[in-house]
Amino acid sequence: MNKIVVYNYWSENLDKVLNETSYEYYFVDELDLSSKDVLLVTEKEILKYSQRILDIGCPVIVMCRTLTQRKVKQFLDLGVNDYILVPVMKDELVKRLSGYMIIEQQALSVKYYENDQEILERNKRLTR
Repeated sequence: MNKIVVYNYWSENLDKVLNETSYEYYFVDELDLSSKDVLLVTEKEILKYSQRILDIGCPVIVMCRTLTQRKVKQFLDLGVNDYILVPVMKDELVKRLSGYMIIEQQALSVKYYENDQEILERNKRLTR
């Protein structure tokens, strides 16, 4: 995971919770992020800009005040990865983000393994 990006939303609670985690984060008003970022967005914004947000290809966590079966179905239909209730609680946010961290760490370990194998092969060729 690169960064947590909070789109078009700010609250003292969320700022405090994010400060208590070890994740790098920032608040933005423009959708300028990479596919490795995790986007935190309100339900109003995901409904308004869903296609534009999902075209970026990054994991999306929707922050909503209430949760109903209809909303969950709507979020799933839109392609949202997860949802979280506002006000955001630290334990809940860390739990949601930990899955994305594991995926990123696995990708890095595969990359390092491939680099190590390449170095070993190069050493064998040079030794001959």
